Amino acid sequence: MQKVLTLEDGIRICREMEKILIPIGYHCGLLGSLLHRGQSTKDADIVIYPHQVDEQLDEMKILEKLGVSITEYPPNEASCTDKMITVCDYKGTRVDFFFLK
Repeated sequence: MQKVLTLEDGIRICREMEKILIPIGYHCGLLGSLLHRGQSTKDADIVIYPHQVDEQLDEMKILEKLGVSITEYPPNEASCTDKMITVCDYKGTRVDFFFLK
């Protein structure tokens, strides 16, 4: 049986990531089923966005700073012209990171 992630898990993960992201000029936000249903048996969807749009880092450098393991990059069905989704493992939890372009 899969672990059920809760809204509280998503908030905890985002708060942990904010401590790493803020010093490099980024922020994160919770999306998807954790936000609108309060739980998920699949993953946590998190958007990563720059504080200043004219000062952006490469997505791989951001993921490296977060210390995640990339499990799917680039995902075939999940990329398009306005965002890139990278599937990662964060401390045993699947996280789909959304990077806005």
